[in-house]
Amino acid sequence: MLETSLGNITFQFLPDKAPNHVRNFLRLASVGFYDGTAFHRVVKGFVIQGGFPPTRSEPLDITQERYVRKMPPEFNDTLHDKGIVSLAHGDDPASGDTSFFIVTRADAGARRQLHRLRPRGRWHGRRREDRGGARQWRDAGHASRVEESDLAKIP
Repeated sequence: MLETSLGNITFQFLPDKAPNHVRNFLRLASVGFYDGTAFHRVVKGFVIQGGFPPTRSEPLDITQERYVRKMPPEFNDTLHDKGIVSLAHGDDPASGDTSFFIVTRADAGARRQLHRLRPRGRWHGRRREDRGGARQWRDAGHASRVEESDLAKIP
């Protein structure tokens, strides 16, 4: 469950498709990494993207920093249709770490454009209302805590 100021978002994970990405996301959530982060990229009718560390309202603590790591890609046959959550990465498929996106449109055009999603430019700790035509959604939401026993169930 991701609690936001505009309502809750319930995640259902697919550990059989991306076990390492699921495990990483749940570990980050369990140490409070996503608490106080913003959806830094919102493109109406396309995607919302969150989990970018510079959007956090508080600095990372030592435990949280320990879990931030680049993830090798886990490409699979799941299409990026409406409602799918995926790890965001830059030009290098192995550059994803904490940022994720939620697809909000179900057509093939959205699936083709997903490889372009990544934070651009530098963030200097200030709130920005507009960046590249997409409004930033500042949200002090947080992800539900996950128990270590839940992580052990992931293949």
